[in-house]
Amino acid sequence: MMNNTQKIEQIFSEQLQSEESKPLLFVPIAKHKKVIGLMMTSNINVALSLYNGTDLIFNQQSVFHGSQVSPDDRVIKLDEPLNGNAIKGVVTGLQNNTKASIYLIIETTE
Repeated sequence: MMNNTQKIEQIFSEQLQSEESKPLLFVPIAKHKKVIGLMMTSNINVALSLYNGTDLIFNQQSVFHGSQVSPDDRVIKLDEPLNGNAIKGVVTGLQNNTKASIYLIIETTE
């Protein structure tokens, strides 16, 4: 019997300048079943393309500002099967010296 578990996977970590864009590529492994959430730092624009033709665009994210926001409220909930297909995208900085990080919450099988 296979158990489903959740794993947080960092898929992007770069220092960006204002208006600087860098590519993002995440290739899932066989045990990665679906993306159930996304977390990212502030002051970035993110455009992601999923295998099924879905495009996700997050502009000027500021969801993490303030210490009063609980970690659960920082998660952008998704329900996207991976089926072994890569997630591609572009991350753009909105301010100089932005430390940009993006994490996926992935449902896996063991």
